[in-house]
Amino acid sequence: MIAIKEQIKKVYHLALNILLPPRCSGCGNPTIGIHIFCGKCWSKVHFIQKPCCHHCGMPMPYDIGSPTCVTCLTVAPPFEAGRSATRYDGMVRDIILKLKHCDATYLPPSLAGWMAQAGQDFWDKTDYIIPVPLHRWRLMRRRYNQATLLARALSQRLNLPLLTNILIRSKLTESQGRKTRQERRKNVQAAFAIQDPKGLLTGKHIALIDDVWTTGATLEACTTALKKGGVEKVYVLTLSRVVKE
Repeated sequence: MIAIKEQIKKVYHLALNILLPPRCSGCGNPTIGIHIFCGKCWSKVHFIQKPCCHHCGMPMPYDIGSPTCVTCLTVAPPFEAGRSATRYDGMVRDIILKLKHCDATYLPPSLAGWMAQAGQDFWDKTDYIIPVPLHRWRLMRRRYNQATLLARALSQRLNLPLLTNILIRSKLTESQGRKTRQERRKNVQAAFAIQDPKGLLTGKHIALIDDVWTTGATLEACTTALKKGGVEKVYVLTLSRVVKE
């Protein structure tokens, strides 16, 4: 019976691919499979690779002999480690803007593979995946949280449990755009809270997911809230990161 169901499923997908050929998630040109990018678009993605800071994942122009960047040496962030899959530029910036503002909710399954690879050191010690939340009023306007969509795609890909209603944004903050690092920190101070009556987070290790890492102020504020809520360790993972040369 199972074999018959699998055969029916294969025929269904084959027919679907003939009627609606899979297309590149970046440019829309035909591809050989679903949820992938064509070679031309792939070549425009600037993945973050080593050497990078072992703590926050900031790429370094060359190996300076120290695995920690100057920022982390000066003030270590509250999370255990952070990584980002790509630089926030070019095609990736366009993709993220489409995801955030143009209802391109079909994109996360195509992007989850990049994030899974970037966070490969986290998964064997992660208990739950948690997205950076939106405030409820902003969520009502946008109708979805792009961080939640990315986190859900990762959860399905890695078979790790997803928690979406425990870390909440309790304070409606101003937009972080055009704010300095210090202004961003002040803006999100005490903006997040934990609702965990069952104590699911106590002693757990969390992978915190977001779309863009700019200054890290929001990620640090979320981490602080999670640890106050009983989390033992937090690993931060974003799709992209703003990198100043």
